[in-house]
Amino acid sequence: NGSTKKNQIKMSNGAYTTTKPLSWVGLVGKYFSLIAIPDATNYTVSLNEDTDAGLPMQSSIFLSRPAIKSASQNDTFRFYAGPQLKGDMAIYNDASQNSFGVANLQLEAALDSSSWLGWLETILKPILNLLYRFIPNYGIGIIILTFLLKLVLYPISKKGMESTAKMASLSPKMQEIKEKYPDNPTKQNEEMATLYKKEKINPMGGCLPMLLQFPILIAFYGLLNKHFELRGAMFIPGWIPDLSRPDTVFTFPFNLPFLGNELHLLPIIYTVSMIYSMKITQNASTAGSQQSMMKFMTYGMPLMFFFVLYSAPSGLILYWSVMNALSIFQQLYTNKKKEREAKENEAVNVQQFPGPKGKKRT
Repeated sequence: NGSTKKNQIKMSNGAYTTTKPLSWVGLVGKYFSLIAIPDATNYTVSLNEDTDAGLPMQSSIFLSRPAIKSASQNDTFRFYAGPQLKGDMAIYNDASQNSFGVANLQLEAALDSSSWLGWLETILKPILNLLYRFIPNYGIGIIILTFLLKLVLYPISKKGMESTAKMASLSPKMQEIKEKYPDNPTKQNEEMATLYKKEKINPMGGCLPMLLQFPILIAFYGLLNKHFELRGAMFIPGWIPDLSRPDTVFTFPFNLPFLGNELHLLPIIYTVSMIYSMKITQNASTAGSQQSMMKFMTYGMPLMFFFVLYSAPSGLILYWSVMNALSIFQQLYTNKKKEREAKENEAVNVQQFPGPKGKKRT
């Protein structure tokens, strides 16, 4: 066939032609596939892609057979035009399961993801479908799946948050360093690095859970863009009628710079939650260039993702917003726990080492 990852057809200047034997060739869209299946393997296959301003507008398949040497010739062409669902495609591997009596076509190879995280999409999809069988709402399924992923990442996120909370407890020492070297950012950074090493703290430890989310985010994006069952899947009537599309709460009569004329609410919720999550994760007493880096992580990255993901599927933004909310609650709990432990340790130290008592004068 012409769609396995190893033999994926790549167009050059909008066209591709081959005389290599192919059992079938297909064009794959977002949710549907058109697959042409000739009765012989010696056809010349051509794919053409018409573009407008560099954007693909339509694609077409051409099958050309060799010259006929006999008085008559019967050619049979079959086409699969339907959803990208493995169950609908795999029946053509067994002649007893389809009315055409064909077998071993392997049409489901058209479902192969070209993404390097295709294996992660393959894991997430059946879990999401399983959750849908119990609660027939993909929005709720995404929320439950987010909880499950948070549990898987919990050991790593817990360690990162504890490191961040420990940094917060060192704020007085960090402030002393800043006051001692007010005009020497390089010296501040050197002293901070020494303090981190002494206390066995990784200043970027709080960012590790977020970095681990990126592969899941990319896999979710691919899943929501190709998962046929999510096509038109409603979450909240009147707000999110289709999880595979952005949520539109208002349409302006004019275009906004970089955003278009549609107002999407979920990206705003996501951005606010991410900024707040980063603020309670990072430490305000960080010095020098590290302070600039932390400011970028706190404000720059969320704003950058706001514009990049503004028109992303609402299911993707729903996932990340829920993940941010869970991270916020976990970080607040960790911070409170560390504050309580610090106060208890301070009380113990006061009891063990009481201050000097004044003598009563006569």
